[in-house]
Amino acid sequence: MEKKKLQSVSIAALIVSILPLAALVPSLLHLSLSDGVRTAWAGANIVFVQYV
Repeated sequence: MEKKKLQSVSIAALIVSILPLAALVPSLLHLSLSDGVRTAWAGANIVFVQYV
């Protein structure tokens, strides 16, 4: 039981740690995001800052 809980936390930590890298990908590839995507990404950043 303890090992399974630790594994779940490890997976969640991995996903959260990848998010900043995902934010850089569009700028590194010189991609332009639509207004809706930028708004959603900004909202996600606020949520992650407050709750993670």
